[in-house]
Amino acid sequence: MIDKATKNFIMQNLEADVSKLLLKGKIEDVDVKAAAGQIHARQKSKSKLPFLYNDPDIVFPAGLSVEQSSSYLTAEFKAGIFTYDSFCDLTGGFGIDSMFFAKNCSKGVFIESNPELIELAKHNFNVLGINNVEFENINAEEFLKNNKKFDLIYVDPSRRKEGSKVFRLEDCEPDVTQIFHELQKNAENIIIKVSPMLDINAVINDLPQINHIKIISVENECKEMLLIYEKDREMFTVEAVELSPMHAFEFEYVSIEAALSLPLTYLYEPNVALMKSGGADIYAQKYNLKKLHKFTHLY
Repeated sequence: MIDKATKNFIMQNLEADVSKLLLKGKIEDVDVKAAAGQIHARQKSKSKLPFLYNDPDIVFPAGLSVEQSSSYLTAEFKAGIFTYDSFCDLTGGFGIDSMFFAKNCSKGVFIESNPELIELAKHNFNVLGINNVEFENINAEEFLKNNKKFDLIYVDPSRRKEGSKVFRLEDCEPDVTQIFHELQKNAENIIIKVSPMLDINAVINDLPQINHIKIISVENECKEMLLIYEKDREMFTVEAVELSPMHAFEFEYVSIEAALSLPLTYLYEPNVALMKSGGADIYAQKYNLKKLHKFTHLY
């Protein structure tokens, strides 16, 4: 997909200032514009996707696809939530999540409506030796009409619409509130990645079928909210998960007020995932922490 001379130029200039590279103009046998785009994408992904950064044969998509893709930490975590033999990624994109899902099962299907991203994913999966995934250039809604069954379906709706960021479920593509019945027909386990900015109560109201929510943070930065449907799960729970270092707290979603106190020996501020999950007071009650004030998250 990228000629050898351009590929060598990219690897030799991974730390270069992209704007200065573009000012150099023509370089013999090198597609400078393509190289600059690849270098810029690699720089953005250095900490997020280190397993791809130094591989000269990997081709990166446009910057926005890299920005929206999962990090290797969150992708690896999601791939380990369920035990499954088959999966379908309805919104393939760059393919990071599918790369990790594919490690844990015998077969997968990668759905993507953008033909350029499909070809790029095919290339990268081949480079990585991932050969148990099929690719289909079709949108999620049309694919679901085929009524194919999977152990797990994963959806990461696009949060870009007409060039602007959107967050509400009904504004994203695909609109999972409209296709959830079809998702249930095609899989017993469903994971939907949504913006961590969404209000949990609004999510529950919009998608009452979900029975578990995971709020994911990395180094105390909130990264993802996962809406989960598990056919055999009876109790609705919420879980706050910090991946670096790994720590998880799962709780039944009920309203509890922590006991109040003046400052004691030390001050504790909960992890952002725990605060976002609404479980900080439940955590405080479990570990006998006292809240400084009713309207604070300091204990």
